[in-house]
Amino acid sequence: MDFTELIMLFSALGMAVGFAGGMFGIGGGIILVPTFMYIFPLTGVRETVLMHMALGTSVAMLGPTSLASSIEQYRIGNLRMDFYRTWAMGIATGVIMGLLIVSKISTRELKLLFAVFLIFATCFMFTSKENDNNSNREPAGPAKFLASVAIGMLSLLTGTGGSTFTVPSLKVMGMDIKRAIAIASATAPIISIIGIAGFICHGIGVPDRPTYAIGYVDTLVFLCMTPTAMIGAPIGVKVGNNMNKNLLQHIFAVLIMVIALHTLYNLYPTLLR
Repeated sequence: MDFTELIMLFSALGMAVGFAGGMFGIGGGIILVPTFMYIFPLTGVRETVLMHMALGTSVAMLGPTSLASSIEQYRIGNLRMDFYRTWAMGIATGVIMGLLIVSKISTRELKLLFAVFLIFATCFMFTSKENDNNSNREPAGPAKFLASVAIGMLSLLTGTGGSTFTVPSLKVMGMDIKRAIAIASATAPIISIIGIAGFICHGIGVPDRPTYAIGYVDTLVFLCMTPTAMIGAPIGVKVGNNMNKNLLQHIFAVLIMVIALHTLYNLYPTLLR
């Protein structure tokens, strides 16, 4: 691909990720990580840094996408700040813990971790059913804090914005899916802010990175995707908020099932044949 084609490709990808992020609260990570793993080698990224570049750039993109989604979720009343404040503290703690171990994990181990948790989330989303009359409970106390710490750490390690873990976890605890998606959207900016700093520091001086990379973040990709992602995110929020809850949940499950199978196929090409 030439330079112009890459700019057009990443700009279009930004719009798609923004829309999906707004609709499902995903921040784009579960789409971007496997997509970057496919596209980055075409731009010259070496296998030795491929997964870390995909994770770092994905974490960077969580910020603008999820910020635009969170603003819209707050505007329509799905995001409650009294619940979010203490949730955010646990998420930040978990992200910092993830940064302490991410450089010690190989590309293959990160891919496998990513796929395993996607499969877990998919199974839950397919088997659970949204009940409008029994979907208003909220986690509290130590359970809430421990869940948010675990989600922060796993989200950093898999390069996602947290919805893959946040939405199923909050639903298990009894929260309405649309409110769970709103919390997931607001979770991602915390992961992005702390995660960007970590991936930049860990990647400084590492060989085989792209020309425009700062640490493990590809700044050219980030600049191409951010404007269109911020346009697509509020549109996705509006579409998701007007959708039937069970339909929204099942579409979410199909999305992450496809991504999980694709990631496993890359790890074990003969497994799914």
